[in-house]
Amino acid sequence: MQAKNMSMSPEFSGFLDFVRWMAALLVVLQHIRYLWFAEYADIQNKTILFKLFYFLTGFGSEAVMVFFVLSGFLVGGGGLRKYRDGKYSVSDYFINRFSRIYTVLLPALIFGGLLDWIGLQYFNGTAIYTNSPLHPTRLLNFNISNQLDWPTFLANLVNLEGILTSHFGSNGPLWSLAYEWWYYCLFALILELFRKKFTDLLFWIFVTGILGAIIVLPIGLLLYMLIWGIGVLAAIINPERIKFSPYIGCAMFILILIGSRLFHILLDKSDLPGMFIIGFFVNLLLAISFSLLIISLRKQSFPNFQHLAFHKLMADFSYTVYLMHVPLLVFITAILSSNFGVPFFVQPTLQVFLISALLLLLIYVALYLYSRNTERFTPNIKACLTSLITIKKTP
Repeated sequence: MQAKNMSMSPEFSGFLDFVRWMAALLVVLQHIRYLWFAEYADIQNKTILFKLFYFLTGFGSEAVMVFFVLSGFLVGGGGLRKYRDGKYSVSDYFINRFSRIYTVLLPALIFGGLLDWIGLQYFNGTAIYTNSPLHPTRLLNFNISNQLDWPTFLANLVNLEGILTSHFGSNGPLWSLAYEWWYYCLFALILELFRKKFTDLLFWIFVTGILGAIIVLPIGLLLYMLIWGIGVLAAIINPERIKFSPYIGCAMFILILIGSRLFHILLDKSDLPGMFIIGFFVNLLLAISFSLLIISLRKQSFPNFQHLAFHKLMADFSYTVYLMHVPLLVFITAILSSNFGVPFFVQPTLQVFLISALLLLLIYVALYLYSRNTERFTPNIKACLTSLITIKKTP
């Protein structure tokens, strides 16, 4: 997702950059809390400060929904506008998507798997890689060592995690990337379908492809494409139809965001049937509220939105942060726990907060430097692929 691919004001672009890196940060914070802190129910001294900390570090699910909406807005919305203007090219579309996804995904699978393998071989004194040591609702509720095989790697490489295999190694967030990839593919098939005549053989080939995807892909993936599609609608709807200011849109989104968080707290404690569908509708409501905020901002951005350069800097490697933070977090935790006896899954104290803050800083610095050798080269990969396609087309 890249805000600069769309025509927008600097303030609006800066707002989208802010949302991108903040959503990634919320996911990282939740995972740090899952790995280092005790369950809220197990806290011995439930002060207001601790309650606030646990509440604010629980927005990971909501952050992923925001990612889906932004992806639909930037990718789907941009593609649909080009289609309507007669400028759409399926080859350009897939070059953009492939270069954006795989410039980061391939190194993440390799280096993330390497971190898991080194941790398994040398820093597994607390059995973090082999004994599924943590609570099922937390970050690691599986045996990492069982998911470091070649079939799992290859399935993740073609975004089939959750379809043919589980995610590779410790990298649980890969599931959402698979969702996005198939949304890109289905969106392209649908656009190509509308470009063909009913009597064209390719029309029926695309229909078969879409129906095949609906049959093969998991129902959850298909259902959450509605969230992605809401982002597409936010990009093409006339912002003049939205009669409220960005401040009202922001207040509405924040209220629904807090309501979603409260609902997920209740959802975690419930085993009633149908909670998946109820949870989906809560996420759908959140997506709609965020889309309305985006639409209102397209018409009138927040005045004097500050620190645009900083937001862009943070957003430019937010994809790397999202895709690489879990293997790095687990690896650092394994070293500290296995070699230095630093405990995890502990009561919140000032010392634990300080260690967690240093861990967060270390992760961000390391992944920023890492992104300078991976994600930064996305435009180069795109240009190379474009050149290859152009050469093939040249008689």
